[in-house]
Amino acid sequence: VRQGKWTTWKGEVFAGIVEVYNSSSRPNTIRAYHLSVQQDTGQWTALESERYEDVQEDNTREVFNDTPIIVGPYSGLPVKIAAFGRWQMFPRDLQIKVLIEDLFGNKYSANLSATNKWVKP
Repeated sequence: VRQGKWTTWKGEVFAGIVEVYNSSSRPNTIRAYHLSVQQDTGQWTALESERYEDVQEDNTREVFNDTPIIVGPYSGLPVKIAAFGRWQMFPRDLQIKVLIEDLFGNKYSANLSATNKWVKP
Protein backbone atom coordinates (compact mmCIF):
# COMPACT_ATOMS: atom_id res chain seq x y z
CA VAL A 1 0.00 0.00 0.00
CA ARG A 2 1.39 3.37 -1.00
CA GLN A 3 1.39 5.96 1.75
CA GLY A 4 1.63 9.71 1.60
CA LYS A 5 -0.06 12.43 -0.37
CA TRP A 6 -0.07 11.73 -4.12
CA THR A 7 -2.35 14.57 -5.25
CA THR A 8 -2.69 18.22 -4.25
CA TRP A 9 -4.06 21.58 -5.39
CA LYS A 10 -1.76 24.45 -6.37
CA GLY A 11 -4.23 27.29 -6.74
CA GLU A 12 -6.40 26.28 -9.70
CA VAL A 13 -4.02 23.53 -10.79
CA PHE A 14 -4.60 19.88 -9.90
CA ALA A 15 -1.21 18.25 -9.38
CA GLY A 16 -0.10 14.74 -8.59
CA ILE A 17 2.54 12.07 -8.94
CA VAL A 18 2.23 8.86 -10.92
CA GLU A 19 4.80 6.10 -11.00
CA VAL A 20 5.94 5.04 -14.47
CA TYR A 21 7.62 1.67 -15.03
CA ASN A 22 9.41 0.11 -17.97
CA SER A 23 9.63 -3.68 -17.80
CA SER A 24 11.38 -3.90 -21.17
CA SER A 25 15.07 -4.54 -21.79
CA ARG A 26 15.09 -1.40 -23.97
CA PRO A 27 14.71 2.19 -22.80
CA ASN A 28 11.55 4.14 -23.61
CA THR A 29 10.57 7.81 -23.57
CA ILE A 30 7.49 9.67 -22.38
CA ARG A 31 6.46 12.10 -25.11
CA ALA A 32 2.98 13.32 -24.08
CA TYR A 33 0.41 13.47 -21.29
CA HIS A 34 -3.37 13.59 -21.68
CA LEU A 35 -5.53 14.15 -18.59
CA SER A 36 -9.31 14.02 -18.50
CA VAL A 37 -12.01 14.20 -15.84
CA GLN A 38 -15.28 12.28 -15.65
CA GLN A 39 -18.46 14.36 -15.44
CA ASP A 40 -21.62 13.33 -13.54
CA THR A 41 -23.02 12.08 -16.87
CA GLY A 42 -20.14 9.61 -17.22
CA GLN A 43 -18.64 11.54 -20.14
CA TRP A 44 -14.89 12.24 -20.06
CA THR A 45 -13.73 15.83 -20.64
CA ALA A 46 -10.15 16.67 -21.65
CA LEU A 47 -8.19 18.91 -19.31
CA GLU A 48 -5.42 21.29 -20.26
CA SER A 49 -2.27 19.28 -19.56
CA GLU A 50 0.62 21.05 -21.24
CA ARG A 51 4.10 21.30 -19.70
CA TYR A 52 3.76 23.48 -16.59
CA GLU A 53 6.47 25.12 -14.54
CA ASP A 54 5.71 26.44 -11.06
CA VAL A 55 8.17 28.92 -9.56
CA GLN A 56 8.21 28.99 -5.76
CA GLU A 57 8.83 32.08 -3.61
CA ASP A 58 12.46 30.99 -3.12
CA ASN A 59 12.87 30.79 -6.96
CA THR A 60 13.01 26.99 -7.02
CA ARG A 61 11.19 25.50 -10.01
CA GLU A 62 8.87 22.53 -10.09
CA VAL A 63 8.11 21.08 -13.53
CA PHE A 64 4.95 19.09 -14.35
CA ASN A 65 4.10 17.10 -17.51
CA ASP A 66 7.74 17.30 -18.56
CA THR A 67 8.82 15.73 -21.84
CA PRO A 68 10.84 14.01 -23.03
CA ILE A 69 11.51 11.78 -20.02
CA ILE A 70 13.66 8.72 -20.61
CA VAL A 71 12.65 5.61 -18.67
CA GLY A 72 15.54 3.19 -18.51
CA PRO A 73 15.18 -0.56 -19.04
CA TYR A 74 13.76 -2.52 -16.08
CA SER A 75 13.23 0.67 -14.10
CA GLY A 76 10.64 3.13 -12.87
CA LEU A 77 10.39 6.70 -11.76
CA PRO A 78 7.90 9.15 -10.25
CA VAL A 79 6.48 11.67 -12.72
CA LYS A 80 4.85 14.95 -11.70
CA ILE A 81 1.60 15.63 -13.55
CA ALA A 82 -0.72 18.64 -13.50
CA ALA A 83 -3.90 19.84 -15.20
CA PHE A 84 -5.95 22.99 -15.53
CA GLY A 85 -9.72 22.88 -15.78
CA ARG A 86 -12.95 24.68 -15.04
CA TRP A 87 -13.27 22.78 -11.77
CA GLN A 88 -16.62 24.31 -10.80
CA MET A 89 -18.16 22.37 -13.72
CA PHE A 90 -17.11 18.98 -12.35
CA PRO A 91 -18.38 16.81 -9.48
CA ARG A 92 -16.99 16.99 -5.94
CA ASP A 93 -15.64 13.42 -6.16
CA LEU A 94 -13.28 13.67 -9.11
CA GLN A 95 -12.27 10.73 -11.26
CA ILE A 96 -9.23 11.73 -13.30
CA LYS A 97 -7.69 9.63 -16.06
CA VAL A 98 -4.01 10.08 -16.82
CA LEU A 99 -2.93 8.87 -20.26
CA ILE A 100 0.81 8.78 -20.91
CA GLU A 101 2.07 8.37 -24.47
CA ASP A 102 5.46 6.85 -25.21
CA LEU A 103 7.91 7.41 -28.04
CA PHE A 104 6.21 4.77 -30.21
CA GLY A 105 2.68 6.15 -29.76
CA ASN A 106 1.63 3.49 -27.23
CA LYS A 107 -0.68 4.86 -24.53
CA TYR A 108 -0.82 3.77 -20.89
CA SER A 109 -3.43 4.93 -18.41
CA ALA A 110 -3.90 5.34 -14.68
CA ASN A 111 -6.98 6.51 -12.79
CA LEU A 112 -6.84 8.90 -9.85
CA SER A 113 -9.51 9.96 -7.37
CA ALA A 114 -9.53 13.35 -5.67
CA THR A 115 -11.86 15.72 -3.89
CA ASN A 116 -12.77 18.80 -5.90
CA LYS A 117 -12.03 21.73 -3.60
CA TRP A 118 -14.00 24.08 -5.87
CA VAL A 119 -17.35 22.38 -5.18
CA LYS A 120 -19.00 22.72 -1.77
CA PRO A 121 -20.17 19.49 -0.07
